[in-house]
Amino acid sequence: MRFIKRTLAFVLIIILSILVLGPRTTASGASDRVIYQVTWLSDHSAKVTLKWNNASNKTPIMMTSWSVNDSGALVIRYNQGNDLMEGFNSRTVEDSKMESPCIILLRENVSNGSDSIFPDLPSDPEKANSIEHLYHMGIISGYPDGSFRPQGNVTRAEFSKMLYVSGDMTDELESPIVFNDVMDSHWAKGYIYTLATKEIVNGKGAGRFDPEGTITVGEVLTIISRAFDTYGETYSYPYGLEDHWSNSYFIEAVNQGVVKPTDDFFYPYSPDRKATREECALLLSRVMASYHSVK
Repeated sequence: MRFIKRTLAFVLIIILSILVLGPRTTASGASDRVIYQVTWLSDHSAKVTLKWNNASNKTPIMMTSWSVNDSGALVIRYNQGNDLMEGFNSRTVEDSKMESPCIILLRENVSNGSDSIFPDLPSDPEKANSIEHLYHMGIISGYPDGSFRPQGNVTRAEFSKMLYVSGDMTDELESPIVFNDVMDSHWAKGYIYTLATKEIVNGKGAGRFDPEGTITVGEVLTIISRAFDTYGETYSYPYGLEDHWSNSYFIEAVNQGVVKPTDDFFYPYSPDRKATREECALLLSRVMASYHSVK
């Protein structure tokens, strides 16, 4: 059986249990929201637990149904409210059309029937699903006006937080590197120094991390490749590359299926291009939706 063989191959892999950031309002950029944890049980089954990202929220959650959409994502529907019985937020989900691991999307059963999380999701299904995937894992949020702004840029501090949460990390602040532009009061200090301690980031030289600088495609791929090993479909790169310090990380990301030939920066590889919010979500979602381990 395919799952058994794969399980034996990856017996040392710890499947991430996803924790979250963040509180609940109807705006996508805000507050309390329902997120999930998942343990994959077989090729076609998983144990899924819904929870509030704000642990102080005790409102009961009830899973009501699930299905696999045309993109192969598992869509889980739920109700939430104080009138519901507790204990129905965790279920073993089985579907012959589900190929684990996969993207999971959450949908609340609401009176207006709207499934929209953000009004400005990309038209490309993979990019749209990737954004919602990370949102429902508590890794990313939108803006206070409810938008996501997929073409917006990402700062190096912001991506450090995304990576930290994706890897379910805890603070490790014994970094041999001291960044003179990351003050004790900086909101991302814990994320940045944890990644530096793990040698996932090493700054930009001269004691600088440049936390407010815009992160590039090459930097994103380098950080992801240093942080994760993924085990899934793989690709090769048939083209030549101009000399760039990130080339080996790019090739590793291609080989591990994190980068695909359909990506805008695949050919020609464009490492110095500023990474967009949708690209950061797409790449991290591919890691989260695959069997993977944190290095």
